[in-house]
Amino acid sequence: MGKNLSLFVVVFWSCLTSAKLGQETEDLVKACQILCSTECKQLKNDLRVSIKNIDDSCTDSPHNSGVKIYNSDSCSNNLLVALTPFSDCEDLSSTGTEAWGVEVNGVCHNVPDTNLKDACFNFKAASAPNSVVIYNSDSCSSSKAMAYVNAASKCGELSNQGTQAWAVEVNGECRNFTDVSVQQACINFKSAHARAAVEAYHSDSCMPSGLIAVYSPRSKCDDFPGSGSDVWAIKINGKCENLSDMSLREACNRFKGSNF
Repeated sequence: MGKNLSLFVVVFWSCLTSAKLGQETEDLVKACQILCSTECKQLKNDLRVSIKNIDDSCTDSPHNSGVKIYNSDSCSNNLLVALTPFSDCEDLSSTGTEAWGVEVNGVCHNVPDTNLKDACFNFKAASAPNSVVIYNSDSCSSSKAMAYVNAASKCGELSNQGTQAWAVEVNGECRNFTDVSVQQACINFKSAHARAAVEAYHSDSCMPSGLIAVYSPRSKCDDFPGSGSDVWAIKINGKCENLSDMSLREACNRFKGSNF
């Protein structure tokens, strides 16, 4: 479906752009109708929401300044690359440790020295709206940001050394949790801004400090740990539901699509 999907994205974007400018054409409308088959309807809706969010972010959000990677801890000189949500990180070097600082919306993050490719994967989502920030700091210290993720992030592409993820920032709130890898933190929290999200807590009363994962209807439950009994409660439609303790994977399988 790769080529068809790419064509669909191009045509659908053209449809939206032309509609805004009042320049719809009969051929373009027909192309959209052909490509918008049953299996693509959900994708079309997701794209419409994503594109609207991007359009809104250009005027109403600070997420329009992009992401810049520097060979400088203070982001003061030696700019190496500027990123967008669509940057192809595979094109960047995977050798060396020349990425020292990352500037996001005018704020410099002094990051563990790494190569450009890893820095790209870890931080390119910062230039998109509704990102979750992963920190190597229990208090979400800005100088300890490890990665920015969102629903579109491919967690397996993030650098993954040890248990460097200690907390996440969601909607401006710092959530401390048991230390995990950056990839696992991405899996656990990438859906924090998703519609129909279900929150999992290591707290019978859904204390904010007990948030350990967020599920969406599209969460891949097999990506979550299948052992342990970390989930004590879930929050559905704003209501806290106490559970018999279970693993993150089991809670995902049972409840990920329940918040409609």
